[in-house]
Amino acid sequence: MDLSNPTQYSHNARLIIGEFDRVTIEGVSYRLHQETEVGFVFLRDDETHLARQFSHEDMQRLTNAHRVRVERGVFDPEFAAKRKLHASTAYGGLTAGVKTRLSKREAYTQAAFEMRSEGLMSFTDVSIKANVHMLMGRAMGLVDNLNPSGKAKLPKTEDFSQPPAPRTV
Repeated sequence: MDLSNPTQYSHNARLIIGEFDRVTIEGVSYRLHQETEVGFVFLRDDETHLARQFSHEDMQRLTNAHRVRVERGVFDPEFAAKRKLHASTAYGGLTAGVKTRLSKREAYTQAAFEMRSEGLMSFTDVSIKANVHMLMGRAMGLVDNLNPSGKAKLPKTEDFSQPPAPRTV
């Protein structure tokens, strides 16, 4: 057999799947249970844990059709610990000031997108400055409580009556 021809060699190539890898075949996620001389035995990655066997030929055909995706190390405890370090914070876990700033930003952004879709404004500094009062009115209309913290003096980042700079919208 001539190994210099890569197309001849690739027809006999097999997938390399580790024990901690998630394999998605035609939209269904699996975890490797065992590899035999006939093929692979997978367990579904859901509460059913149903087993399914795929022959090497089936896997080769599905791989060539781009129907197989292998995600390395998904079930590895070390990788899981590293992923946990980068976890995002839920909205309920935010402090009051951060929630207010986030709702202000979302309101102004939503108002700007609505005005742009209606053709009233474009995303340029000049256009945003020219339409700042209409933008403020729409943003304030989108929010239920303009001062959820109840403070008498709000910082600029939390005060809805002070619009953000055009570059931040």
